[in-house]
Amino acid sequence: MHAQHQQLDEFEPHEGHWTVQAALACTIGIERAAERRARPIRSAAEYVGVCRRLARGPLGDSLPHPLEGAGRIDGRLVAAGWNLRKPTRWVEADLWRFLGYWQRAADRPETVGSCYNAEPAVVARCWAAGMPAHACRALGTRLTNRVGRVPRWRALPERRRRMLLIAARAALRASLVGRAQAFDLGALRLLGELCPEGQATVVAAVPEKTWQRGIREPVRARDLVECVAAARPVLDALARDTSGRMRLALALRPDGTGGLVVGRRARLLLPPDGACYDVTEWTARVLSPEYPWVPLDVARRLALGESPAQIAGGSLTDDEAAAWCVGGAEIAPLAWLCRWLGVSQTQTVTTARWLAALGKTPEGDIALVRRALGDGEKPEVPGAGHFFDFSLED
Repeated sequence: MHAQHQQLDEFEPHEGHWTVQAALACTIGIERAAERRARPIRSAAEYVGVCRRLARGPLGDSLPHPLEGAGRIDGRLVAAGWNLRKPTRWVEADLWRFLGYWQRAADRPETVGSCYNAEPAVVARCWAAGMPAHACRALGTRLTNRVGRVPRWRALPERRRRMLLIAARAALRASLVGRAQAFDLGALRLLGELCPEGQATVVAAVPEKTWQRGIREPVRARDLVECVAAARPVLDALARDTSGRMRLALALRPDGTGGLVVGRRARLLLPPDGACYDVTEWTARVLSPEYPWVPLDVARRLALGESPAQIAGGSLTDDEAAAWCVGGAEIAPLAWLCRWLGVSQTQTVTTARWLAALGKTPEGDIALVRRALGDGEKPEVPGAGHFFDFSLED
């Protein structure tokens, strides 16, 4: 090349001088371009630079999104094609297909560096291997082998593909949001074979020491045997539930303030003929058709098998608890009982029943109550058959 420059300097001006000079310059440019093409791309940053240079040329006019300037694509997404596609093919077509896959495979696609997302390079390898986007979103780096490669999806045995899909289903459920990384693929497969409500029951039975161990090493399927055994009564009840009320009750999730939220799963289980009702009111009606006016939390406990007397805390009889639920269970059982018996508000259920048995109220004849308390005896409630401990203050 130095000899060519020396020959170019020795040329004397003649009619074809500029033609020869242009030819030599073109030859030098071609040689340099060939040298650049022959040199491999050694880093992801260099790969991104090549892609951006391609976007500056005529190819950049047809791109759906800019690679440079305002609103440009994040360089980490562009670098995901390194060692997967040639820059020209990546910029022309495959980058835009990968961006669509990224929107489905990332929990927060707008924030590329979020800890909730897998690395763009891992997502790109899953995309190139034909992995389903939801499997990549749920399992992430677990889809890679020991050398960091993702096997072709269609090349995997049918049994392996089914196992990965079941594990991804378990990892994406609400009961494992933010905690799926603590389980290995075998444990996720065990949970994924259950219904969402059964999985939530088993996850709730996992002891704290197992969660602590999951920080250091993955929780395996054999570690969940005791949890499944503890949740077996609920799992059997779900299998016998033909009305769907128990499944709907377990699908409700707490809102963090002591209430319940009717989430997406619960809305899917609701009958479609309640569009005229508020979703919370309609859910309570479906869970407890015998007592349609009770709040949602009481209706959930009724659907899970508790009796009205158990919900009242044992302070009411069965008939009284049923009447309390028929009225909507809007006030405390003690306050309802005082209204039911026609006495003023008292501190204990025993005092309310004793006053009702005497036919007196604290405002009506407080002297009678004081005399009864001053004798040091425990007055017997007529018809009760036993004595009650009670206290009454002014």
